[in-house]
Amino acid sequence: MTFEFHPLAEEDLDEAIAHHEAIQPGLGLALLAEVQAACLRFQAFPHAWPSLSSNCRQVVLTRFPYSLILHVEAERAVALALAHHRRHPRFWQDRR
Repeated sequence: MTFEFHPLAEEDLDEAIAHHEAIQPGLGLALLAEVQAACLRFQAFPHAWPSLSSNCRQVVLTRFPYSLILHVEAERAVALALAHHRRHPRFWQDRR
């Protein structure tokens, strides 16, 4: 399965990393490592994650209050958003 990030999801990730690095050096890199691990878990088990709609799945991070929102088609997954759990839950819907 191919995996890619939507440009706005990349912005979400960059902003979250910068925010956490400002709080504590190294924390942003820990967030990045967790996002990368979540991507690998998704690729290994793409149907194990809750559905948000017919083609979207949500991978909840374990250490940080974020979810990776993924649009899945056949053998391709696109990360639409890195969504903080306190952000409006459907802000990403028009990113397809």
